[in-house]
Amino acid sequence: MYTTKFSIPCVKVGNTRIPRALLGTSPFLAAGQFGAKSFKYYLEFIASRGNIKKIVSACLKMGIVGIQLISYEFIAREILEASRETDIKPIIVGTYVPDEPRSLDWLVKLESVIGLVHAIITDERNETKLSEAIDLIIDHGMLPGVVTHTPYKTLQWLMHSYFGKHKVKFIMTPLNYAGKFIDSSLPSIEDLYSELWKSNYYLIAKKVLGAGSLNIERAISYVYSKPYIVSAAFGIASIDEAKETFTLVTKYIGSE
Repeated sequence: MYTTKFSIPCVKVGNTRIPRALLGTSPFLAAGQFGAKSFKYYLEFIASRGNIKKIVSACLKMGIVGIQLISYEFIAREILEASRETDIKPIIVGTYVPDEPRSLDWLVKLESVIGLVHAIITDERNETKLSEAIDLIIDHGMLPGVVTHTPYKTLQWLMHSYFGKHKVKFIMTPLNYAGKFIDSSLPSIEDLYSELWKSNYYLIAKKVLGAGSLNIERAISYVYSKPYIVSAAFGIASIDEAKETFTLVTKYIGSE
């Protein structure tokens, strides 16, 4: 049924291999950033069960094994079901959600290789709270990182904090050619990301497609032209979207 097959290249960080392109899960949350599509996504992925599993199963069979899981139980459970159905183990880059009771449990269950602290904590820029969350991730055997929605403010602060220099390895942060969802000018954020890269942080791009509002090929070409981006997550809401998006991804990053 799924004749399309991808072989997404990986980057190696220590002993961990991370796909350069990840299946993003934000559409499954019907996030407000998707505007008029949010209600459609709510009906498909929250009000109904099984549609997430169908998309994830298809992606796994097509060779898209990297998943950026925002760790809500209803999403995580369907990813687990898809993995069991296909007998393919995904590589999880997970986001720990503090107000989801079993968020951390699901990251552990799915053997997430990276644990990212949700932006709801990161963007408070509270060193004590963020350090505690990062320690929790490290204690559960994951490589630690953070997510931010306000990269210019938060990442400048992070770079100058003790735990930011010594504990944080990965940063998931918005980047797209239009500068959408970014709290500064595009040239300023590009300079900051370059500085972070030179300081040995690993950046994972999100909002690459501007919540579906940008030209897909231009967006993919742009993000992978940046040497500081080790991986990127693409929110996918259908099997056809996955085929289109990851076909273009492999055009710009090649195959393994």
